Amino acid sequence: VGGIDRSVTTDNVLNTAMSSNTAANVSRGAGNVEHVLSINDDHKFADERQPLAATRSQAAVSHDAQTAAVHYQHEQSVLRTDEHSTGREGCMSLVARYMMIFFSYLLSIIPLFWLTNTKIADQYDRFVRFRLGKLVRPALGPGLFYFLPCVDTWRRVDLRTVTYQVPTQEMMTRDSVTVNVNAVVYYHIRDAIKSVVMVQDVKHSTALLASTTLRAVIGESELDELLQKREAINNKLRAILETTADAWGVSIELVEVRDVQLPAIMQRAMAAQAEAERERRAKVISSEGELQASTNLLRAANQMSRNRNTMQLRYLQTLTQISQEKNSTIVFPLPVDMVSLLDRARDFVAPNVNNNNDDSADAVV
Repeated sequence: VGGIDRSVTTDNVLNTAMSSNTAANVSRGAGNVEHVLSINDDHKFADERQPLAATRSQAAVSHDAQTAAVHYQHEQSVLRTDEHSTGREGCMSLVARYMMIFFSYLLSIIPLFWLTNTKIADQYDRFVRFRLGKLVRPALGPGLFYFLPCVDTWRRVDLRTVTYQVPTQEMMTRDSVTVNVNAVVYYHIRDAIKSVVMVQDVKHSTALLASTTLRAVIGESELDELLQKREAINNKLRAILETTADAWGVSIELVEVRDVQLPAIMQRAMAAQAEAERERRAKVISSEGELQASTNLLRAANQMSRNRNTMQLRYLQTLTQISQEKNSTIVFPLPVDMVSLLDRARDFVAPNVNNNNDDSADAVV
């Protein structure tokens, strides 16, 4: 029976091996056929794939750096979370853990530990609890909580908005201008567990990140953008900080560039430029006013020259204005009839002058 069983087993093994070889050959043949078909397809649709490849390459190049940073931070956060969660203890460690927790419950019967291990979390506080080194979710708060003696450790996390003033830094803009810039950052901790587990000191790390990000953004901007497009620079700073600090459980509320200090030489140069620009605008406005005034005066002169009485009326209006503005001035008005006499004398003298000119021309001839 043993021999029969062994022979049957051997036959089964041989049949299995033959079937596996046959399947391997069939799969190789199918692979070769697919390879030939893929070669034919490559030659057939080469012209169609080249534009598609070019489009894909352009799309890959046009990816925003901020999106890539978000994916990178997300992957790093997932990896670090997996590393923290995949730790496993041995049997003896588990036994020792449960024994220590049991004795901790026994110690909790003593009223002395009630006073030392009872903590109150305010509305803006959260407790991140660790039991024998392992994180216990979720974060506790607000309210009254009791921690097991000799077993539990905790970290208090403040969720209120933190104001951090970025110190003044001397940096150079993209157009090679040295400026001193400072800023202010408003942020709060959104996830208390991440702020404790993912980073050693969340406040110090956020402060350093804000300082380096401010220097990088100012270095990529020109002086005119820094002075005129302050809102765009603030939004850019906030987006970069939010991308990195999100993995720490920190939410950036607001980033503002407070002051931009220029060198004295640059201030004088900009003041001279602004003064020259204002003088140019004043001259342009004055010349445009003179042009419009001359046009209107020409039209008025043409209109008034059509009737002689118009000049007399204008003369009387001018006398009225002078008497109203300067009462102490003594005005001796010229009679209106004299104006008409002067006009008649001009008409009489003009023909005589023309006749004299004609006589002198005949004498010369």
